Amino acid sequence: MKVILITLLFAFSQALLAQQTDVPVKIILNTGDEIVAKHLGQLSCGNAQYVDSYVLIRGKYMGTPTEIKTYQDFKKIDFMGFKAEPAPSVGNEKATIIFYRKDGITVELNEAEISQSCYSTGDFFNQITIQMVNPLNQKVYEQKIETRNIRSIHFL
Repeated sequence: MKVILITLLFAFSQALLAQQTDVPVKIILNTGDEIVAKHLGQLSCGNAQYVDSYVLIRGKYMGTPTEIKTYQDFKKIDFMGFKAEPAPSVGNEKATIIFYRKDGITVELNEAEISQSCYSTGDFFNQITIQMVNPLNQKVYEQKIETRNIRSIHFL
């Protein structure tokens, strides 16, 4: 009986861990086009089914290393100076990202890079993967966007 109970608890806890909290966004491209995404991140991290998928921003605020991976306090972020093309092994380009908090505070992050929580085979640096919903069949699919093409991300 104990073994069954422990097995059920383990299975339930794994199911809870596997649930991803979506970060819905509207991405404004430099062309003015808008992309609405179900989640700012990949469908899955390669074969790792229990790993969260999210977009991570690292940089320096007044010289202090800073890392952002949750966005509930932000309404928008602007990208400034990103120009590098996607590449397989050069690392992510560093430029400036401006954060606009919901409480009205604006913060500039220098030497900032945007990356994914994990990379799968064939993924390039200097691009992010988002999840979108096909309006015809309601199926979720991935879309890659080059960082240099993003003007801003608005959190919905």
